[in-house]
Amino acid sequence: MHIFHNTYIPQSTFCDAHIPRSAFPDAHIPRSTFETKFFSLFVFPSWFLKLPIASSHNYKVCPNRRDSVIMAKWILFCCLFVTFDHLSRAQKYNITQSGPAVLNRNLTLSITIPDMKRPVVWKCHNYKYECDRTCANGTDYKVIHSGDTSKLWIRKVTNKCSTWKFEDDNLNIGRIDLEIKNPKPELSGSRPLRTLEIVEIILGILSLAAILV
Repeated sequence: MHIFHNTYIPQSTFCDAHIPRSAFPDAHIPRSTFETKFFSLFVFPSWFLKLPIASSHNYKVCPNRRDSVIMAKWILFCCLFVTFDHLSRAQKYNITQSGPAVLNRNLTLSITIPDMKRPVVWKCHNYKYECDRTCANGTDYKVIHSGDTSKLWIRKVTNKCSTWKFEDDNLNIGRIDLEIKNPKPELSGSRPLRTLEIVEIILGILSLAAILV
């Protein structure tokens, strides 16, 4: 049996080529229509009407149009079933943060999903940071993966990336909208007085009072 994978197929191998009846020995002809359909669906599902389902030097099995339509519907049904099955099992999980999100400060986001499946990806707009066999390890963003937990380390929190999304290979998702706070301004030139400085000021005042008396 010949299976074609992106290779050149001679014209004589197509089903529209004339093949004499003697090329199909009775011993090789399927015994029932059910066997033909079963063979076409599970052994070699042909994607083109003119391609044979199976062939050899002595015989060739070709699908008719009705069987091809049934086969296409069956493949479409299987694809839709798998897609909806994944979507039905997918759930949304919470993303936690290591502390308050402060502008231009570092922060770590974390998510835990039972049976988390790689590859996983953290997203912010068009930026993606993935972890499969290796994890993203840049100067500004790092992905740390351990078991069912994935973490994203952010060197500097920015207003541009205030919303982060997470997704694993099982289509489980997570989302967080950071409430970014501005850093507290530091008053230049002002600091609390130390005890020694306070004592020196008091002694200076007492000395000045003694002189005046």
